[in-house]
Amino acid sequence: MKNDLNFKQQDIEIILSLGRVLGTSNREDQGKNFQLILNQIIILEKEAKLERDKNEKMFKSLGGLSWPCYSNNTYLEERDSMNVDLIFKIASIGILLSILHTLLDNAGKEEFAFITTLVGVVIVFGAVIGLISKLFDSIKTLFQLY
Repeated sequence: MKNDLNFKQQDIEIILSLGRVLGTSNREDQGKNFQLILNQIIILEKEAKLERDKNEKMFKSLGGLSWPCYSNNTYLEERDSMNVDLIFKIASIGILLSILHTLLDNAGKEEFAFITTLVGVVIVFGAVIGLISKLFDSIKTLFQLY
């Protein structure tokens, strides 16, 4: 898993610790554990962003060699950060929904598990619909369709 998904050892430890604490205590303790793990993930995300920025500065400082890849730096940075943020939001919603679905399913509340999954799909679709609209507008512009 580490090599295939480019996870660091810290990332794997956090994921494994989440698996170890699921279902081992009452709701209040699990909520505290979730908050602790979420705080750890936020710290790791900040560290990853700092590392990305450092590597990006190094890449940009290569000069003429990097020009073809970054001819319009501000546009690429805005677009890439937006896509990464959206991916993180969708991933976090997916993780949360899978946990809720599993908990509700194990508690015998299959109907509620289905409804929460459906609501999550609608939320994600609502977040992505704007990008789909922009995609279709770009295609219309590209092929001069009206």
